[in-house]
Amino acid sequence: MAAEFGIPFLGRIPIYQPIREGSDAGVPLMISEPESPSGQAFLAAAEQTAAQVSIASFNRPTIQLTVVK
Repeated sequence: MAAEFGIPFLGRIPIYQPIREGSDAGVPLMISEPESPSGQAFLAAAEQTAAQVSIASFNRPTIQLTVVK
């Protein structure tokens, strides 16, 4: 779908029951099982998201300033 829309793919999160259970209990997977494959997938997606935000911020056009005396 990302390719279809021409946007970067950020990652996939495997279906894992503790994600739902932790969400229901208010305990994020990154707190309860950060080293699990799903926890690592969330981390990778977050890193990709941060990278894309950084790239977009860097590429944003700047406003030219004119000195007025």
